[in-house]
Amino acid sequence: MTRARRAEGHLHSRWLFRTVLGTLGLAASALATGTTGKISGKVVDRQTMASLPGANIIVVGTTMGATTDPEGEYFIANIPPGVYSVKASYIGYRDVMVTDVRVHIDQTTELKFELEEKVLELSTPIVVTAQRPLIQKDNTSSRLIVASEELRVRPTTEVTQILTSLPGIEVENGQMTVRGGTIDQVAFMIDGARARNPLDQSPYMNVNLSSIQEMEVITGSFNAEYGEAQSGVINIVTKEGGEKYHVFLDSRITPPGKRHWGPALYDYGSDFYWENSNARHLQWWID
Repeated sequence: MTRARRAEGHLHSRWLFRTVLGTLGLAASALATGTTGKISGKVVDRQTMASLPGANIIVVGTTMGATTDPEGEYFIANIPPGVYSVKASYIGYRDVMVTDVRVHIDQTTELKFELEEKVLELSTPIVVTAQRPLIQKDNTSSRLIVASEELRVRPTTEVTQILTSLPGIEVENGQMTVRGGTIDQVAFMIDGARARNPLDQSPYMNVNLSSIQEMEVITGSFNAEYGEAQSGVINIVTKEGGEKYHVFLDSRITPPGKRHWGPALYDYGSDFYWENSNARHLQWWID
């Protein structure tokens, strides 16, 4: 009887451990949703266009990479948005590195490598500059991407000023609307987490522009991963720390001029000041 109870308790502990582990895995995958992108493509021989299985693909400067399958295809998932350099290498072929590869949120960047056989050992790889395709095949919604480079050159200081300059977002009666819906009908997310006030469902938009890596604005036909959204989705991914320190300085100058309309209250040369000179004495108010 005692052995049966022990075995039953052991099985219950194993089941509980697996349940907790599975829950943590689902939570981690949910947090990664909507904050990263993917790179996929194929590696072929430049002359024969034959697939090269077992080729190594690495994202330069990171620990991310992949190996091609028997069909020569590969994919690298969970890549933070930004601009990268991707290098492909294979035994007996020259290395090829593609620069300016831009990764967006919830999008797949297709990158095809064409390697050529090498006769002599060369230390420098072939460098190719990536080009943005005219048609994004996996784009199934009305989506706009605002990168950190664009935020840096815009004369704005708040996220709301950036949003109101985009199509589909307007200001009506002093309130921002997305496709005609109020702001409480918009899913505002920061690094995959919902940022809103639980009392009135208003989003938290006080985000420093210098800390934004990429901002995604979806105004129609968004995927099921964004729940509780009716008018649109605003997804912000912040920058990650690196090996070097970076300093951002934002300075603004206001041109000189009048800071008021009409005569100044404390201008000794105006009649308005001398007419109310008695109000500047405490005894005048007491009497």
